[in-house]
Amino acid sequence: MTYLIIEGVAEATLDGERYWLEPGDLAWAGIGCVHGFVNAGQGPLRWLETQAPQPPSRHSYRFTRDWDYLRLALEEGS
Repeated sequence: MTYLIIEGVAEATLDGERYWLEPGDLAWAGIGCVHGFVNAGQGPLRWLETQAPQPPSRHSYRFTRDWDYLRLALEEGS
């Protein structure tokens, strides 16, 4: 996915590396890249996100917290 920051300031994390993004900056997250954004400014944060091809209508998003929870549950059950 590609992200274009339109307004505000973002602290982006891409595969564990942190970046400071401002209007006009681009970020790219390839397949399997764990990524997230935090509003690091005082006002709204807006970005344009593109993805090709389009994701499937179901089960297209994975959140690290869900996998962490599952890993811990499995470890406790061992």
